[in-house]
Amino acid sequence: MQQAMMSWKTLHQLKGQSVQIYTQEFRKRDLILGISLGSPETLLKYIGGLHSYLRHTIIMFNPTSIDEVSV
Repeated sequence: MQQAMMSWKTLHQLKGQSVQIYTQEFRKRDLILGISLGSPETLLKYIGGLHSYLRHTIIMFNPTSIDEVSV
């Protein structure tokens, strides 16, 4: 469980990886760890794992959920 948590904390969108694949992996790990997808901390972790050029654009729109960001 500790290894799974560390893996979640270091999860980032890989070079060439689509947002959809990153989102699927993020949600899968959240479910395994029992982390709420609706918390502001989880949203910030999700956004923080995206490529920097996406992160800056997304923050301008002030999203309130992962669903909002992934669309």
